[in-house]
Amino acid sequence: GADGVTVVARFNVALPPLQLALRRADAPAADPVDVSVATPGEAWVSAGPGEYLLEVRAPVGGSGAYRLLVDAGPACADDPYDRPWRNDVEANARAVGDGIIHGTLCPRDEDWFRVPGPGRIEVSIQGALATVNGQPAPATVDAPARIRVTGEGDYTLTVRTRLDGAAACAAATPLALDQPTAAQIAAGPEAFAPACRGAGSPDRVFQVQVPRAGRLAVSLLDPDPTAGLMLYGDCAAVPLACTPLAGDRLEHAVEAGTYFVVVDGPYAGRIQASLSADGPPAVCAAPEPLVAGQPAQAPVDGAGAALGGVCLDPAAPVGAFGFVLDEPSQVELRLTGGGPMSAVSLRAVCADPATEFQCEAGFEPLVVARLLPGAYVALAQGGGQLNLTATPDAAPVAFEDMCFPGGARPTFAAGDQRQVAGDTSGAADGFNAAACGAAVGGADQVLQFDVVAPVRLRATARSDAFAPVLSLTADDCFGAPVCGAGPGLDTVLQPGDYGLVVDADGAGRGAYVVDLAFEAP
Repeated sequence: GADGVTVVARFNVALPPLQLALRRADAPAADPVDVSVATPGEAWVSAGPGEYLLEVRAPVGGSGAYRLLVDAGPACADDPYDRPWRNDVEANARAVGDGIIHGTLCPRDEDWFRVPGPGRIEVSIQGALATVNGQPAPATVDAPARIRVTGEGDYTLTVRTRLDGAAACAAATPLALDQPTAAQIAAGPEAFAPACRGAGSPDRVFQVQVPRAGRLAVSLLDPDPTAGLMLYGDCAAVPLACTPLAGDRLEHAVEAGTYFVVVDGPYAGRIQASLSADGPPAVCAAPEPLVAGQPAQAPVDGAGAALGGVCLDPAAPVGAFGFVLDEPSQVELRLTGGGPMSAVSLRAVCADPATEFQCEAGFEPLVVARLLPGAYVALAQGGGQLNLTATPDAAPVAFEDMCFPGGARPTFAAGDQRQVAGDTSGAADGFNAAACGAAVGGADQVLQFDVVAPVRLRATARSDAFAPVLSLTADDCFGAPVCGAGPGLDTVLQPGDYGLVVDADGAGRGAYVVDLAFEAP
């Protein structure tokens, strides 16, 4: 054929493998152009343009029926999931479980996988497209499930099992008070992480029996910057307390009863719970609900409380107000009508100043912060009315022709994955590609975004119109660039604002697609 040829023979996997050989039609006695490698159930050969003779040979004891598939064009490198049968049809879908699959798609090829189940799974992909039971990935579906992957080239498919909170707590590991306990969490299902932290990390649940009222403290004895803690009284409700970012200690006032501690991994160390008789200040025992649009009254009378923090007065009366976010949001806490010594503190745990995000004092203090989903506490002093405004982070995930310092930006966290399309046809050359070793002159665009916790970014750009070059800038695009390897970028980000730049190696311009994956660092 003018485009070359690939021949695949399929046969019973229980029989010794067949051997295929391609010989040039004009020189049948010469050495074969290609000879198959012995593989159970399948053999294939491939060659470039030309006219060929196909030789099929069976070893002793290997006779039997076989089927030949002939395709135009030479074969590309396959992957382990194509053995012993190619998984290019649904009937040959390869069974997989929780984990990461690195595969390769040849031209005009597709790969099929099946997740036997039962359970609820999250499926995402980089470098190709996928559908899960007919839904485009990323998707969350109930297993059993069929996954179809299409495209061309290398790809990474991620399958994660999700449990519901009640099921995870029903299988919780007992955690005795004052006894260090191993908490090895390398991989596995995720049931709770999105409540306080980014999705995409395995977690493990421990059950603690509290014999009396007091202050429950849970510690990771071998601190790990990627791990965090959550405390639940009811596994189907919001958490009582959590470390929204990485944190090795959590404290909360509790009554006698059963509680569940969630360690959001990965983590390889020990965990310990302890109960102290002296609970936190009474103001933290039951924070008053704070609802957006419904002002709450800050106290002007009462005793002070030693709650620590940057700006609270330990001698002044203080009120505690709790609220829950269901999605990433920009939060504003404004205290109006109070005195000149007013103050507002925003934190994750009422009595723990280490979890304070921001504290402002003075006349009509205002606290502004971008927060992930989870439970939070506002502490207010000085009288007046405390107002909460929570605006879901609806900033578009899109590439623009230039940076807009201080503009609205999406916020990403570990577990987020996006595929973003753009077009540089009408864009200018605003960034210097030469700083990353590329030829100058290409049009470019930038995606501005924020991260509020350490995260690893993996980005890949592809285009039929130009050779993409990725780079990353910080500080609203004024920072020095971090250069990728051509169309790929893999780097760890600290909390801050960033700009991901798609540039061209040379004067090219046109449509492109960028795959983004944010992972635990």
